[in-house]
Amino acid sequence: MGRSWAGWAVWSTLLLGCVEPLTPASSVGDPADADAAVDASASGLDADAADAGDVVEPGDAADTADAEPLPCPAACAAHETCKGGVCVDRLLPCKGRCLVSSIEYCAFGLAGEATCATSGCKQPGTTGAFNQIARKLVIAPADQGCDLNGDGTSDNAIGSVSDKYPSFNSSLQAAVESGAYAPMFAADSVPTTSADFDFSVLIGHHHGQSEQGCAHDYSTPCTIWIDKASYKGGPTGLLCEPKAPLSGKLFANGELRAEPVDTATVRLHFSFLDGFDVEARIHRVEGTYLQTEHGPQIHGGRVCMSVSAKDVETALNAVAPAEYAKVGLAKEVAIGAFLVIAKPDVDHNKDGFADAISVAVFYETMAAVP
Repeated sequence: MGRSWAGWAVWSTLLLGCVEPLTPASSVGDPADADAAVDASASGLDADAADAGDVVEPGDAADTADAEPLPCPAACAAHETCKGGVCVDRLLPCKGRCLVSSIEYCAFGLAGEATCATSGCKQPGTTGAFNQIARKLVIAPADQGCDLNGDGTSDNAIGSVSDKYPSFNSSLQAAVESGAYAPMFAADSVPTTSADFDFSVLIGHHHGQSEQGCAHDYSTPCTIWIDKASYKGGPTGLLCEPKAPLSGKLFANGELRAEPVDTATVRLHFSFLDGFDVEARIHRVEGTYLQTEHGPQIHGGRVCMSVSAKDVETALNAVAPAEYAKVGLAKEVAIGAFLVIAKPDVDHNKDGFADAISVAVFYETMAAVP
């Protein structure tokens, strides 16, 4: 997709129909299969660290100038890398560039960059015991959104765009199937029926079938990398908090309902135009779940969101004219049509005037193991 994946972290291995928590060295079925999966993930990280698109941090140039890296005396563990003849923790998303000590770790800056630092919060080391990955995403028809402004009607302005231009809608699923966009629900513990259920929405990606063996439907195990931008910055020594925390409940009739804790935001990505990414505010998550031998599993449902109209216009203007040409549109015409069809209908800043554009997305999920 023409972007750098530096600063993403390996979090979850996808396995259809199973949610039993596994340690990195644990196996499903044949132990040798799990070891191979861990080795594959480790080799993928090493290769990704050298990608041309990665951000080069101070000191990297000196490292690459060394004629011959010092070998490690023994094979490093899956979560480690060999550096200067010593096995050191990868401390993703900084990819092994941080010292293994109590005073330096991978931290996020105000702009979302990940660097080795002695201050700032650090990204959690796991997504928790309960993970559900999205395998299907589609913008809902315009008349099937949530009522976000209290007027008793469906609010789904971007649904009006996708109704008129189906290729725009299919680009969301295309991003999922390519591995460029992998949203997931993550919780610290497996939920129980009729009890409070707190979880977060995280956005990740996988390398794609050609590089990592990830089938687009996740029918084989593969590694998901979670975007550092899924987390906020925070105080030194504490874990970074997710940007999209939700609080809900699984009801006895098989329904899931959840709303944000304070403000919850996630990145929406469309492959229709490379570079058209916008930050969306989540208002409501609805769905159904199935009771399985491993506990409740979320099956699918609807997420109702809104996007700042100003952010949408900025994102559309940032897309190169060549991207619009690929779909047979002039940039100015396409932007004008989008903003005419998708009119603001949600009031973000509570001043009595609509300044955000509503969007509802249907989703289907499947179980993932950490």
